[in-house]
Amino acid sequence: VFGEDEEKNRAASLANTILLALIALITLASLLVVLVLKVYAIIGVIYVSMVLPLFVALAVLRRGHVRAASLIITLTLWLVLVVAGFLIGGVVNAGYTTLTLVIIISALLLGGRAGLIVAALSVLAVGFVFISEVIGILPPPLGENDALSYLINHILNYGIASALLYLAMQALTSTLQRAQQLAAESEARREQLQLLVQQHTQDLERNTNYLRATTAVAHESAAVLGDPQQLLTRVVNVISEQFGFYHVAIYMVEADDAGGLWAEIRAASSQEGRQLLARGHRLRVGVEGMIGDVARRGV
Repeated sequence: VFGEDEEKNRAASLANTILLALIALITLASLLVVLVLKVYAIIGVIYVSMVLPLFVALAVLRRGHVRAASLIITLTLWLVLVVAGFLIGGVVNAGYTTLTLVIIISALLLGGRAGLIVAALSVLAVGFVFISEVIGILPPPLGENDALSYLINHILNYGIASALLYLAMQALTSTLQRAQQLAAESEARREQLQLLVQQHTQDLERNTNYLRATTAVAHESAAVLGDPQQLLTRVVNVISEQFGFYHVAIYMVEADDAGGLWAEIRAASSQEGRQLLARGHRLRVGVEGMIGDVARRGV
């Protein structure tokens, strides 16, 4: 696992699975061919030529060098199959059909461009072997391509191809799920950012209104300094206009003859508030209503 590098994690997991599967399948196929055909030397050389580099690639992969391990896998399989086909039967060698799997493996591990390069090299290699066979410079075959070897090769090819397609689909599904998750996270962050922007915009508008109201109140205060009641009336009207409030009222705390404190309405912007003002509406501080409680506590 390589931290947050999703692509490297995907490639490493895929390479590890392919390596272990190839080592197991090549070992099984080699044992089967040896037991049936008794071709010890040739199969032994091919087995060691293929499996030993795969173990090297596995060690390189475990050290974190994913691309290097992928190159070792691709080059090993391609070189062994091309050379084996050149020495055993030419273009009719059963191993040449396996080059298709090498192309798929290279595309999965190294990308589509690498797959195209391996495909082009495979075409050139097979063409060279064919020309060598036509002009008679192909060496005598070290072994024969019988029906059993073709059968084993086809079974392996079909099995490996199915496994590779399954791995490719799993990787694609995982990538799509990750993309959907990232898209959902991005949408959630966008909505959160939008809410923050709206909140900041509202705060800015509110602060602007505060400033406008303060300026307007100061201006109105300067105009009616000699008339306190007119000043209070203008203050509630300015606040109502600046903030869009229907009802704004000013209460002032007064003491009665018995020493009790009352919050008395002195100015109001709404019709209902003015009716309260006309009736001399007041509330006992700390006893009646929310206004009385606020007057007592100061907040």
